[in-house]
Amino acid sequence: MTVPFLLSNGSTPDFVLFDMDDTLIEGNSCQHWAHFLQEKGLGRGLRYWLGEQWMLLNYALGRLDLTDYLKKTVPVFGDLSETVRQAYLEEALKTVWPQTVFPEGVQTIEAFRKAGLPTAIVTASNDFVAEALSLRFFPVDAVIATTLERRADGTLTGNVVGTAPYRAGKIDCVKAWVEPQGLDLSRGLFFTDSHNDLPLAQLMGGVVAVNPDKRLKAEAQKAGWTVVTWRV
Repeated sequence: MTVPFLLSNGSTPDFVLFDMDDTLIEGNSCQHWAHFLQEKGLGRGLRYWLGEQWMLLNYALGRLDLTDYLKKTVPVFGDLSETVRQAYLEEALKTVWPQTVFPEGVQTIEAFRKAGLPTAIVTASNDFVAEALSLRFFPVDAVIATTLERRADGTLTGNVVGTAPYRAGKIDCVKAWVEPQGLDLSRGLFFTDSHNDLPLAQLMGGVVAVNPDKRLKAEAQKAGWTVVTWRV
C-alpha cells in the first residue's frame, strides 16, 4: 500500500485525521463565515470586531473558552431561519472558501482514501460549516465538529451539544469515532497546525505539522514529526 505519509515508526497508518482551519484551508472557517455575514449586514461594529480579535488572541495563547465564545457569537446569525442560513452558506461555499483550500490537503485526503484508509476531519469549528466544507471540498468518511444546539425550528441557540472537539476535548470525540471501528489512536496519523491540538497529537502514532505555529513547530522538531508547508 502506497501512502504519502507514514507513522513515526515508518509503518502505514490504520486511519488518518485532519484538523481543518489552517490545516486544510487557509485561515479560520468561523472567521470567514463571520466576515461573510458582516457583508450581509450581520455582526458589524466595533464590539464584534473587538470580540473577534479577543478570540483570535486567546486561541493563539491556548486560553480560548470555546463555549463562551459561541454563546456570544452564534446569536449574530442563530435566529436566521434554517432556509436563510443554508442559502447564505451555499453562497459562501461559492464565493469565500474556494480560494482558501490547500490543494495539497485535497490531494493527501484523496491518496489515503484510494489506499482504503478511514479518514476524518476533527475541528472545533461548528458542525454546519465544517460539514458543508467537507461535502464540497474534502470527501472524508466523517466530520467531527462542535455540535450546535438547534431549536425545533432549526435556529441555533449558541449552546454546545456534548463535548466540543477542542484541545483535550478532541481526544474523547475522536475516541468515540475510532473505538467502535476497533481502531487505536497509536495507529493513527494526525495533520494539524496548532499547539491547541497537542493533547491529541501526543497520543497519535504519527503527526504531520502543517504550517505549524511556533509552539507546535518546536514540539514537532523535538518529537521528530514531519513538518510541511501547504499554500493556496
